[in-house]
Amino acid sequence: SHAPAHRAPAHREPAHSTETHRESAHLTENHRAPARRAEPAATTRPPAQLPSGSGAFVGRRPQTRVLDTLVASDPARRPRIAVVVGPPGVGKTALATHWAHARREHFTDGQLFVDLRGHSRLPALRPGDVLAQFLRALGAPPHALPAHPPNEDEAAALYRTLLADKCLLIVLDNARDAEQVRPLIPGAPGCAVVITSRSRLAGLVSTEGARRIALDVLDPDEGCELLGGIAGACNVAAEEAAARRLVELCGGLPLAIRTAGANLVARDASIAGHCAELAGDGILGRLRVEGDRRSTVRSAFELSYRTLPDEARRMFRLLGQLPGPELTVDAAAVLAGVTPAASAALLARLADDHLVRERAGRFGLDALLRSYARELIGADEAHTARRRLVLSRAPGPVRHGTGRDNCSGSSASSAGSRAQSGGDRKDRRSATLPWAGGGRPDASAPSGPAGGSRTGPSRTVGRTAAPPRAEPREPGMHRHE
Repeated sequence: SHAPAHRAPAHREPAHSTETHRESAHLTENHRAPARRAEPAATTRPPAQLPSGSGAFVGRRPQTRVLDTLVASDPARRPRIAVVVGPPGVGKTALATHWAHARREHFTDGQLFVDLRGHSRLPALRPGDVLAQFLRALGAPPHALPAHPPNEDEAAALYRTLLADKCLLIVLDNARDAEQVRPLIPGAPGCAVVITSRSRLAGLVSTEGARRIALDVLDPDEGCELLGGIAGACNVAAEEAAARRLVELCGGLPLAIRTAGANLVARDASIAGHCAELAGDGILGRLRVEGDRRSTVRSAFELSYRTLPDEARRMFRLLGQLPGPELTVDAAAVLAGVTPAASAALLARLADDHLVRERAGRFGLDALLRSYARELIGADEAHTARRRLVLSRAPGPVRHGTGRDNCSGSSASSAGSRAQSGGDRKDRRSATLPWAGGGRPDASAPSGPAGGSRTGPSRTVGRTAAPPRAEPREPGMHRHE
């Protein structure tokens, strides 16, 4: 065959001398070396872990301005941590991700995101497990990763080392408490951390210098704008009065408005017709998207309720029986049959989880949370609570105790028989609680199991229709525009 004869001379005849060959090999090696050194950089692209935004996004301008201080040009004005807090369904994650996408160009080394599952049907993530995820995303070589289960201190030290000279955004969503997030806060001045939580996270404010941003429900104009972004602005404009009524039924809660808007689109229904469906008892059962548990308002509330201790759960259920929208610590003590000190502790826990609204020494439930509380309570527990309210009107001093029902004596006997003869509903609606805010209960207070759903945001006892959002929720913070 001619093929071997043709190849043989090519192998026998050197194209270069030995010295030239070595020089060529050396040059070739030098040419390849930079490519090998660059390989790790090619495999560790900056993380870009932000989830998609929530689509329609409205309002929150004051809160956005506070978040913008994280990228302020003056380092003296630039905090490193912001915590976005508020009740379930109010749009904390939506604000954090919307802002993060809008400002991502400020974080040239990437963005890290994790759902910490602080309020979730799944177990909350441990800081060590989150650190391991972040280290892999930052390109830490496998041999440098802490052993599994990870040593949290060792992992946190490596995490801080990798971020020392970086400009990175870390979004820690759905945090349970301050202890869950502290190991995830880097020490680098160029990094910023945005945390969302249903808890107040006061510890991060006091020890880490975090800026706290409290979210409230949307006002009617913002609620209609959000509804229009989902169901169509032209449809909202054509039924403006019905749209405002729908926002009122939803209590201004963004999750509820989004759910109602999605159902409007799915059913091709009129806004007025959907209002008629939602009105009345059991509104939470209708504020759901079929087949999507995450879009269910009741489910969002349940995730917060189930984290409460038993006594705080009981207090929450009892608050749904209020004849008016707000009460004091002493009034709650009478309602629950506990001491004022115990009442104050339970209300503080509910306020910390944003399940009750606290303002000027009084506490109350927003419309949909009141409906949820009334769904949870049993008939016997509700009757006992109403009986205490009746007895509190009887002559003589109000007694506090540690028992569940500390009402006794001749006054209790006469009031109790009055309640059992069918007058307890009338008494509940007309009961005057002088220690609950210095006035009569709201005349529109609900009398049915879910009557709280018929009203919008709470009004103060003894005053006329002043919107509750007129006062700031947090010291130094203004309500959103």
